[in-house]
Amino acid sequence: MPSVGFSGKSLVFSTQTDSTYVKLLPTEFSQLSAFTLCLRAASEAKRGYSFFSYATATKDNELLLWHNENTKLSLRLDTDLFDFDLPEMDAQLKHICVTWDSLTGLTTFWINGIRSLRKVGHKGEVVHGGGTIILGQEQDQEGGGFDSQQSFVGELADVNMWDHVLSPRDIKALSRRCHSTGGLSGKSLVFSTQTDSTYVKLLPTEFSQLSAFTLCLRAALEAKRGYSLLSYATANTDNELLLWHNENTKLSLYFGSDIFHFALPETDALLRHICVSWDSPTGIITFWLNGVRSLRKVGNKGGVVRSGGTFMLGQEQDQVGGKFDSKQSFVGELTDVHLWDYVLSANDIKALSQGCHSAGGNIISWHTVQYESRGSVKIEDNHDCSF
Repeated sequence: MPSVGFSGKSLVFSTQTDSTYVKLLPTEFSQLSAFTLCLRAASEAKRGYSFFSYATATKDNELLLWHNENTKLSLRLDTDLFDFDLPEMDAQLKHICVTWDSLTGLTTFWINGIRSLRKVGHKGEVVHGGGTIILGQEQDQEGGGFDSQQSFVGELADVNMWDHVLSPRDIKALSRRCHSTGGLSGKSLVFSTQTDSTYVKLLPTEFSQLSAFTLCLRAALEAKRGYSLLSYATANTDNELLLWHNENTKLSLYFGSDIFHFALPETDALLRHICVSWDSPTGIITFWLNGVRSLRKVGNKGGVVRSGGTFMLGQEQDQVGGKFDSKQSFVGELTDVHLWDYVLSANDIKALSQGCHSAGGNIISWHTVQYESRGSVKIEDNHDCSF
């Protein structure tokens, strides 16, 4: 079974070999007409080696991020090679990004948030989908053809790729932030239509079980029907944890068959900060809207939220990962979803409601969480914060 996520982790390749690698299994794509590829790397090797190798059945260098023996960094797109004379790699981790846009052909490197000059090439072309991504080796055929003399020896972390060119502000912010493994920092999810096929699946930090939590998010929507704000399902319980909006404007927290309703101000077109906390020893459940606390209720005392499930935004799961009903889908905007495995203090929740760039949840952090999107959801810059 594939492993999920590397949040807070580094890959350490300690020896020159043709048998050690990590294969990444990304979100599927048909083709790329632009991209941003970022990673952190440290290596003392002075020879040629691969940081990131993407090969298809017909092209072994569909996309290759390469270090030359003369210290240049290179981006190879099929037969087009772009060499950049950049600071020499060494034992210190560097944040490296490279961007490319088919429309203009512009290729740009960024080292620790500082931009290189721009070069032009591969204009009007695409990066084809259906291939294989390998870290630690350079593919001379899809999934193989490795040469130990081209292997990576050093440390790699925070490998992220987008299907668009990130703004300078975003790249500079990434260079300053630790352990950004994808994430949605500065982004909003816009669900524009009522459907049973559009959702975002979050892939959080693994946990054994939760005996307490704080869940926070920002949401705006005008629907007056029932819909899910966040759905967490396990093999045994489809509503292991469900944050739900009722047609009568109540917000509800579900623990399996146990439901706790709170009569709160009606949601509308304005983004509002919503938090809900729960503590197993006391059973106390509390909602917070824009930093203002609700009354407390007691439920699921002594219980736990079990692990091994699936977190879903945009849909309510009637079985793990599926059985959606369009009438229960979310239509509106969602952002800043965080989950902690403890109850945040009142001061912390109030501060979260008023500001941007929190440290993020230790189970789900909007800044770093891996995710998979399906359907017509749009991931947009929300411009709610500036650096």
